[in-house]
Amino acid sequence: MPGPTIRVREGDALDVTLTNAKNSTMPHNVDFHAATGTGGGAAITLAPPGQSKSARMAMLNPGLYVYHCAVPPVPEHVANGMYGLILIEPASGLPPVDKEFYVMQSDFYTKEPFGYEGKTHFDMGKGLR
Repeated sequence: MPGPTIRVREGDALDVTLTNAKNSTMPHNVDFHAATGTGGGAAITLAPPGQSKSARMAMLNPGLYVYHCAVPPVPEHVANGMYGLILIEPASGLPPVDKEFYVMQSDFYTKEPFGYEGKTHFDMGKGLR
């Protein structure tokens, strides 16, 4: 985890297909913070178990953004790695570099106290707070 980093240029169309596993117990979708509009595509990519949804979105605003599953409970989906980064380069591109690094923070909300060693359990209350 997390999901793959996606890289496009300003003005590109992002074609995305989300396939939800047949054995999934809930629907899933993708909220692209880079997409203009309510929910960043979450409503049009909502896929029930065993189905796929496709969408095309114009990438209009250069920057580095997060994407994630936006089906409640969102903290649980994010804790399970259903998030990632999307880079929208300016239309003219970015200057060449020797190496690129993408750094993304992840939080883990556990019932056990900080520093506990061993198997831990997800704490939804902490995630919601």
